[in-house]
Amino acid sequence: MADGETYAFRGERFLLGEIHRSPGGTTEATDAYAVWDATDTSPYRQPVEWFSFDPAGWNAAWARFTQLEPRPQPAAPAMAPIDPGPVGAPIPPPGGPPGWAPAGPAAQSGWAPASAEGPRYGSPLGGFGSTGQLVPGDRVEVAFDFPTPQRRSTVAFRLILAVPHFFMLIAVGIAFGFVAIVAWFAALFTGRVPDGMAGFLASVIHYQTRVNAYLYLTTDAYPPFSLGPAPYPVTVSIPPPVQLNRLSVLFRIVLAIPASILIWLAFVGLEVASLIVWLVVLIARRMPPGLYQAVSSILRYQCRYSAWYVMLTATYPGGLFGDGPAVAAGTGAAGKLTLSSNAKSLVGVFLGLGAIFAVLYAAVIVPNLKNSARNLETLLQLQAGYRQLNDSATNFDSQSQNCISSQGGLSCDQAALRELSAAWSTFDSQLASMSFPSSAQSDAAQVRNDDSQLLSIISEMASTSSQAKYQFDARTLQSMINQFQGDFTALQTDLA
Repeated sequence: MADGETYAFRGERFLLGEIHRSPGGTTEATDAYAVWDATDTSPYRQPVEWFSFDPAGWNAAWARFTQLEPRPQPAAPAMAPIDPGPVGAPIPPPGGPPGWAPAGPAAQSGWAPASAEGPRYGSPLGGFGSTGQLVPGDRVEVAFDFPTPQRRSTVAFRLILAVPHFFMLIAVGIAFGFVAIVAWFAALFTGRVPDGMAGFLASVIHYQTRVNAYLYLTTDAYPPFSLGPAPYPVTVSIPPPVQLNRLSVLFRIVLAIPASILIWLAFVGLEVASLIVWLVVLIARRMPPGLYQAVSSILRYQCRYSAWYVMLTATYPGGLFGDGPAVAAGTGAAGKLTLSSNAKSLVGVFLGLGAIFAVLYAAVIVPNLKNSARNLETLLQLQAGYRQLNDSATNFDSQSQNCISSQGGLSCDQAALRELSAAWSTFDSQLASMSFPSSAQSDAAQVRNDDSQLLSIISEMASTSSQAKYQFDARTLQSMINQFQGDFTALQTDLA
């Protein structure tokens, strides 16, 4: 049986093809081959049988297929060749879907739309080396390979391995934002995004989608540091610039609210469950099909949202729960993303987790943030008042030294004390006007008590006529200042 040929068996057609070859030839994942049901058009199709290639296994596993006769394939019309996509891609039925034409050898290359509109910025056909053929309509498509084994070493350190791409995303993201703003004005006045701007925006979305696919463990292939289409297991197809409704451009932010909420809930839920997803892939070395479909659907929705938001397409983002039969019928097998019931349930779980997080955020985190903001405001006011008080104390020390050097006597010191007393009174008034949280009420009361005692001591020192009494109160004042500083530090700690 030759690789890539189809065979008749019990009224159906099957395809024999390689499904995995590990880099470096590790024994953990040897060469494996599979028989595919050629009538299964799902991108998440599962092989009828698969096995590790060795002579004994070949003879045992394929004995019942050796007597099958190859089924003749329809001849392909002359047209530009396209990339066949991943080995083992599904074979469309004879004649192809309505409105589509066979592309390349029908048994190997799949089908492309019968259109002469020109290439897109990417490819809906999936696999490595896709060349970017058109699909009907202007909907953004993202094609994913089926789940393949992943190396545990790269899964374990996936976040660290993706760090270089984070820096590149930040750099291109800044340019992306500026170009998107200019493109918005251009689309508002002309009804269309200029080709050059559309090409750059699309290329960044290509790159961002590849990084997200790698980060969220849908593939083990390290994404290339390049913008635009590139050989990768996850490929994006973005239509050329189309004529836009100027009102939809003007109110883009308002129209984006429903989709923004959905994508936020989905990604927050995915982040909440990320540890469990990571452990599953780390242990099993691959993502289960249902989970793979759910994550792929979320990534595709995010890609569609980004392209629509920057006006690369007029089609509002959709398909979070996969493509329905009516939608899929116009995309061809390669553009179809049909979710199993388990995958749809997982998407719902992610949305539910995101909603739970949103409720907790509104009920717990937001009030805590507000309290933290109020505490910070009180702390800043407290520190500002303390700095003024400290400046007055420093000024008092300077005046006291001048009184000693000039032999001004007790009356000179008392004049300086009256200025210090005014500063303490101002600080006490500021303390009374501040709102302290319950956790800081006790320390705030202690600071105010210290402040009152200090004012009383300063008042006695400023009115006494006895030098001995003045010296005694000065020692008491210093001791009280030390206590005040300790209580003030505790109050700052409460507010921090």
